Amino acid sequence: MKGGNYFRSLNPLRRFTRSPERAAREQNPSRKRLAEAYECLQQLDRLREDECAPALGKNLEERIVWRELLDLELQEIDEQIERISAASADGE
Repeated sequence: MKGGNYFRSLNPLRRFTRSPERAAREQNPSRKRLAEAYECLQQLDRLREDECAPALGKNLEERIVWRELLDLELQEIDEQIERISAASADGE
């Protein structure tokens, strides 16, 4: 990306300040996986810049992004099922 680093600007953890609550969030398996995926994407981006090879690691990048998107979709479905189940239980 010309003029900036795309993945470095996407840090999913940047909005949280350091606190006991943040430490608890970082123990969350999903958050830990996201942080690891983000670090992997940063390393890929640095390697692309160093090697001047913009296509380097594109398959790995796509797999990481799609995995996280699918996981988010599954989480949303789980939340919807929980809401429907709770509403059904309240209605009985």
